Amino acid sequence: MQQAHSPAVPGLAATIGSQLESRDQRPGKGVLNSAICGMFCCLMIGTAYSSPLLNVGFSGDNGQFSTYYSSISNDLVLAADKWEKLFVSGNAYTLNVDVIFDNSPTANAASLFTTTLYNVGPISVFQQGAVDAVLSGIHNPSGPYDAAIHIGTSYLTNELWFDPNPANIDNVPVDKTDAESIFTHEFGHIFGFNGTRDESTGTLLSNVESTFDALVSVLNNSPYFIGSKRLTENELSDFSRLWHDGCVEAIIEAQDVDRNHSTQV
Repeated sequence: MQQAHSPAVPGLAATIGSQLESRDQRPGKGVLNSAICGMFCCLMIGTAYSSPLLNVGFSGDNGQFSTYYSSISNDLVLAADKWEKLFVSGNAYTLNVDVIFDNSPTANAASLFTTTLYNVGPISVFQQGAVDAVLSGIHNPSGPYDAAIHIGTSYLTNELWFDPNPANIDNVPVDKTDAESIFTHEFGHIFGFNGTRDESTGTLLSNVESTFDALVSVLNNSPYFIGSKRLTENELSDFSRLWHDGCVEAIIEAQDVDRNHSTQV
């Protein structure tokens, strides 16, 4: 039986704060698959995956933004689907998500608990609990929600754009940011891109590390991502076109994604 812990641990990958700019720039399945396989190598890639089950709650606004609830919920389902289909086989269990309205400048998210996978000497390796909620129905022992997404109220009302026709590929207004793409980015943090290493040196801050941390090696006081699915030069070029330039720079700087499958970036 996996042991559950709470609360979530802030991580190295949380430094990736830039967003996808528009729907036609969001990453395709190949890019997501390359990123997620390294961390979820012990999980079966779904072959008969069904739609995600999300139980979405809202807090922090006293109902002030209730007109957005439906649009947010719909885009959260679409975003979760992109990730869950990569590691869920068959039916997914319900993931309980708390959407918190606050004064965040943009949006940020994390799993609210972790589960221990194994030990390597004195180091305990954990997985984001949201993964276990989806795969096994193991929920946060310390509260009703498995994950939380914070959305700044100004960001919500002034910048996020909710596609009125999600089945179509519509152009995002030039002065807006596609909400589904943002939520896709945030589910990356909820399911895997999170850890406990120092953002600058890559040094572990305690005797626990995430599955993401386990795929980071430190060379000359700099962190390098060493997962078997790290990006090649061509893949990184595709990634650059799909993701906001600032996000790519943050990934290169904070995660040191290895372009050439060598120790140099």
